[in-house]
Parts: sequence; structure tokens; C-alpha cells
Amino acid sequence: ESGKETVNGVVIAPSRFIGIDIGVVNDFTVCTCIDEFGAVINIDRFNMADEKYSHKEFKDRIARFYRKHDRHLVAAYMEVNNKELLYDELTAEYEMYKLHDVLTTAGNKATMVDQLIKLFDTSVIRIPHNEQLEKELYAFSSVQNKVTDKWQYRGSDNIHDDMVISMVLAVVCLNEETS
Repeated sequence: ESGKETVNGVVIAPSRFIGIDIGVVNDFTVCTCIDEFGAVINIDRFNMADEKYSHKEFKDRIARFYRKHDRHLVAAYMEVNNKELLYDELTAEYEMYKLHDVLTTAGNKATMVDQLIKLFDTSVIRIPHNEQLEKELYAFSSVQNKVTDKWQYRGSDNIHDDMVISMVLAVVCLNEETS
């Protein structure tokens, strides 16, 4: 299959979708790119404090990931809970016009996570070997709220869930932008 782009031996489709989970203080920022068939093409995980990034360097790194996939990018979804200014800066200063803001709430997070679960249940999603991602996926759990009866998802055992949430955002982006 000459001329086709591959990742880990898997031919990837041209249409791409990005999910961005912004980490603050102790959390990690994670950018995940998937193709239209559910193959995870690229993941970038970093901590602003560990990298000693200035605010500009932080935005530059996110913009580099976006630009790497821009040619085939349909859309990118970024969780903006209390990060609306960063979203505005990325769209205006870096001309990231395919970036959309997503507000996650107790009301919509479970529905969003369920979209990723469905892809795993149907063996549609293909993930690269990545120890941190596997650790987060295994530690990600649900708890039913005894008051509201709604399911709540989060990382357990003090393990981050940033990679999972980034992948959830990429899957929601794929589903919403292709439906």
C-alpha cells in the first residue's frame, strides 16, 4: 500500500480528529489524534510545570500538535472548564479555527465516556502500545452516585485520567463531526 500513511503498521485514514485535555498544576496536558476509523494516530502528554514552560511555550506545544495534523484535520475538541481564555488565545493567536470548546459537566461526562466505551466494546478503537495510557485505562472506573443514580467516571488509585479524557474528547469529536 505504497503512498499511504501508516502508524505501527496500520494504514490510517486521512480524516483526523483531536481531543485536548488541558492539565493545570499537577495534571498533564494531553493531545490525542484519531482517524475516522478509530485508530489512535498520535498522543502528546506533558506537564507544563515539569517542562518549565512559559505560557507561550505551553501554547506553542499545543499548536505544534494541532499543526502536525492540520492538513487532514476535521476538528479538534478542547475541554475548556475554567480555561476559556486559553481557548480564545489558541484560536486567535494561532489561527486554530478548527478548535471547538467543550464544557464537561456531571450531566454530560458519562455520556461522553460511554462513546469511548462503545468503541472498546465493539473493538473499533485501536490504541498504540503505551504503558501510561494502559495504566490510566485500567484505573479508570465508574461509581454510581447514591443520590442521583447517575454514573460518574474518574481515575482511581491516584492515577491520572488525562490520557483517557483526551481520548474521550477525540472520540466525541469524531462522532459529532461525522454524524
